[in-house]
Amino acid sequence: MSEMRQYAPYPFELQAVIDSVKGPPEVQRITLRDIERDSESQGRGVAGGLTLELLVVCEDSYHPGEMRRVRHLHPVPAATYNKQAWVRWVFDCIQLTRTHELGEYFEVDGVHPFAALHGPGDNPYIVHEYSTDLQRRTAWTGEVHE
Repeated sequence: MSEMRQYAPYPFELQAVIDSVKGPPEVQRITLRDIERDSESQGRGVAGGLTLELLVVCEDSYHPGEMRRVRHLHPVPAATYNKQAWVRWVFDCIQLTRTHELGEYFEVDGVHPFAALHGPGDNPYIVHEYSTDLQRRTAWTGEVHE
C-alpha cells in the first residue's frame, strides 16, 4: 500500500498559540498531539500524525439532560505558517467544532437537518443539509425529474 507523505518543521508557533489560547467554555482542553486518528478497523487504512485535539463538554443532543465529553480531532497541516496564520487556523478549528455540535443539537420537527456524518471516510466538519428525494429531483425551474 502506498502512503501519503508530508513534512514540515515542528510548529512551535502553533504550540505557543495553543498554550495561550482561551477558547469558548464548552472547549475544556486544547492540545497538540501526535496520534493515530483513523485505525485499520475502519477498512480505509491507518492515518495519523500531528493533531489538534479539542475536548468538548456538551449536552447530548440525542439524550437531553445528559452531558458528554467529545474529542474533536483536526489534522495539523504540514505548513510553515506564522503565528497570525496559526491563530486563525486554531480559531477556524474551534468554529468547525462548534458548527459540528450545533448541527448535532439543532432540531426541527424531530429531525436534525444538519447532523454531521460520522461514517468511515466522511468529513464530520462539512455541514450537510437534509433534503427529501423530491427536493433533490426538482430543478430550479420547478420541474420534477424522474
